[in-house]
Amino acid sequence: MPGTRFIAFKVPLKKSFEWRLAPKDRFSPFDLLKKIREQKEELGMIIDLTYTTRYYGPEELPKTLCYSKILTVGHEVPDNETIFKFKCAVKEFLWENRDNDKLIGVHCTHGLNRTGYLVCRYLIDVEGMEPNVAIELFNRSRGHSIERKNYIEDLQKGPYPMIQTSVTLVQNCLCHNKAVTLLLLLLGSSLLGEERKEKENKGKWLLLYSWDVGICTSSHQVS
Repeated sequence: MPGTRFIAFKVPLKKSFEWRLAPKDRFSPFDLLKKIREQKEELGMIIDLTYTTRYYGPEELPKTLCYSKILTVGHEVPDNETIFKFKCAVKEFLWENRDNDKLIGVHCTHGLNRTGYLVCRYLIDVEGMEPNVAIELFNRSRGHSIERKNYIEDLQKGPYPMIQTSVTLVQNCLCHNKAVTLLLLLLGSSLLGEERKEKENKGKWLLLYSWDVGICTSSHQVS
């Protein structure tokens, strides 16, 4: 997606699925990485949104590739926790890879609806992109359009408010890809439904989100 670090694709399948598929329909993790290399790009992270673990596992990926599994229910607009996990995963990767151009690969089953929603949600909430601009950018880059009307309608409402968030939610939503501490401060205001400010603070991301409950601080070290 031009101007972003995102690339969307359908779910790659491990070898055990290949006997069911015609050669032209096979798409393995190896095929994925090969195609991206052929485009003179480098994949740095995969965010897997499928609501299962049967298609492939991180053991089938190079150890140098970050992998984040965010179980995301299909058909329904993703909930606050899922959206927050996605933002944290992207933010952590971008911080750790601020000196390179490695891509963030995102997929659900078809790499279209759940993928399109969460990528656009990030661009709208965090990057400040207009909803229709984000949707059009995704559709044009993917070569297929987001189909689910409820996803499109929710995106078109604009930035998403992080409301009624709890300490447990914050702790559970931290990305588990690398040993890194994310300091999250949620600043109370129900009037603003978007990320208000971000800045570097001694090597840690300081994320200020709109919240209508109050200020909550959580620090979590992943091993």
